[in-house]
Amino acid sequence: MCCQKNGVWGCYAWNECDQVPDTCYPVNCRENPSPDCLGSRFTTALADNAAFGCSCEELCSKEFDAYGTTQNYDGASMRMVADIVVEDYGHALGTPEFWEKFEELKTEALTSCREQCGDCATAEPITIEGDDAVVQPGAVTFTASGGMGAVSWSVAGTESQGGASIGQDGTLELGESACGSYTITATDICGNTATKTVRISNGGKWVRVSSCSCEIVCTGFCNAYSQPNIEVISGKYKQIKSVSEWHKFMTYPWFPPIPELGCPSLTITNPSCEGCSELETSIHNFSGPPAYSECWTRITTGVTTYEWRCG
Repeated sequence: MCCQKNGVWGCYAWNECDQVPDTCYPVNCRENPSPDCLGSRFTTALADNAAFGCSCEELCSKEFDAYGTTQNYDGASMRMVADIVVEDYGHALGTPEFWEKFEELKTEALTSCREQCGDCATAEPITIEGDDAVVQPGAVTFTASGGMGAVSWSVAGTESQGGASIGQDGTLELGESACGSYTITATDICGNTATKTVRISNGGKWVRVSSCSCEIVCTGFCNAYSQPNIEVISGKYKQIKSVSEWHKFMTYPWFPPIPELGCPSLTITNPSCEGCSELETSIHNFSGPPAYSECWTRITTGVTTYEWRCG
């Protein structure tokens, strides 16, 4: 911040200034009353909230005092509330009818301002909705919910590659050179962000980035059988999980019933292998003949991770 410190002009930390300037004012959008400007006009002041105590109440009050209206009121016409009362309602300036309508519209203007400004402390988390996989060339639109005020969009290649751009309506434009995957970011007026990774399904290949085993210990009388792999794709990553199914006799015709043995007791001894987990446990009763019961537990025994990259 540039100010005077001990009478000397320069740029210092805000709390070193001789007199802290009042930064609790929205950006002036009168020359460019676009949705982007109107939605982000509180960003700087709210970012300074911790230092200067700016609030939406103060910002909107000062905006009304400066312009005689709030910048987003009346369709962002920028007409002063006093002029609206005279021109649209026909009340002569200074009459009781004028002041009654003026206060009513002033309240509406301040309310609309505060709703657009919001309160960063109570902002909901931002969520981005849209497909994980897209094709090039073409365009696809993403939407954001939550956050505070208008959301701004940006996109970047996960390998620093170009070929993609995104508009402030959330529309991702992909050229013929787009490949691999991209990270889309939505940022609200409070600086809160959310990201979503999308892959170009017709421009890239899966590259193995890691592989690990889940070491399993089964306590008691157990048998293990291999099961079909599970494939999980999310954003730019694909995981292939090896699965085995462990079973343990609970009652069997040529053994005495031993229900207290229960289901297999399985322990994962390599928790650092991301994705190692017990999937499900179920008890199977067979009517026979002969009748018997078994308990089955499916568990991941290995995880291989791939990343979608340009290739």
